[in-house]
Amino acid sequence: TTTATTIPSCTSPNTAGALFSFASASAPTTYTLSTYGFTATGSSATLSFIMTGDSGPAHHYWLLDTVSVNDTVNNADLLVNGGFSTGTLTGWTQYCATDANCGGTGTNYGQLTTSSCQKGQYCYVDKCGNFDYLVQSFATTIGNYYIISFYFKVNANGGPHLAYVMLT
Repeated sequence: TTTATTIPSCTSPNTAGALFSFASASAPTTYTLSTYGFTATGSSATLSFIMTGDSGPAHHYWLLDTVSVNDTVNNADLLVNGGFSTGTLTGWTQYCATDANCGGTGTNYGQLTTSSCQKGQYCYVDKCGNFDYLVQSFATTIGNYYIISFYFKVNANGGPHLAYVMLT
């Protein structure tokens, strides 16, 4: 059995129904906790972070850390490597994270950094000139209540750059 994977748009993502949207001109420049609760209606869900930023001298890029999805019935975090503590993106899938899409030579698309993290040694930084994605799917139990939480900031205000958080 083969499962088809739909590759999302690198230039105009479908962000209808976004849980959160951030604009680099006004987003917080210090880590801010965002949370969202939901009751599962299916056996799985997918959490997506969709971002565009810049690597230029204005430093309008995004930093993400300490991501979790807590199953409140079992008090269990369902994400793999939500704090990026492994030093790799194990558990996460990236889309559009290429030099061709993001510009530069391996430093602009989403990746781990040890600079300016909220907690721990590693966090996720995104400077992509177009949209790129950080995605993780997880199993849910119908009827259980879940809380998504993450810390997020823009390095410097300004520019037309956007970030979205989606749950599908």
